[in-house]
Amino acid sequence: MANYENSNSEEMKARIQTLVQIKALGSVNKFSAMSNVSRQSLYDYFNGKINYLSIPAIITLLNSYPELSAEWLLRGVGDMNKNNVPVTPVEENVEKDSPELSSSNELLKRVADRDEIIKDLRTQLAIKDKQLEAKDKQLEALISVLGK
Repeated sequence: MANYENSNSEEMKARIQTLVQIKALGSVNKFSAMSNVSRQSLYDYFNGKINYLSIPAIITLLNSYPELSAEWLLRGVGDMNKNNVPVTPVEENVEKDSPELSSSNELLKRVADRDEIIKDLRTQLAIKDKQLEAKDKQLEALISVLGK
């Protein structure tokens, strides 16, 4: 049972690291500032000083990214995003569309948004591939135990 728990812990850590990569280009400092999760907690978690993020830290993370699926984050079930909405940071002081924006700037933003969605989907696909590999290993282990 300990191996199963450790495996789940490592899988959740990998999902949070994926989120840090997507939202902050791998910068724990930037991700901490964007999500309001303690930088030290994140560093301790990623460096193995603590095995789990606290429940308040996870709640803060989920509140910072309301489109992030708690089921995916905690258990690795389903998609990263609720209802296929791209995971985006909660930003304070976001300016509304101003009339000064040119149509080319709007088009560039749309392209960048689409690129981000594609990147998120590729990341989700890579995560699913890793999850399948882990499940295959579990199945192989179970088959070998049953074969003995």
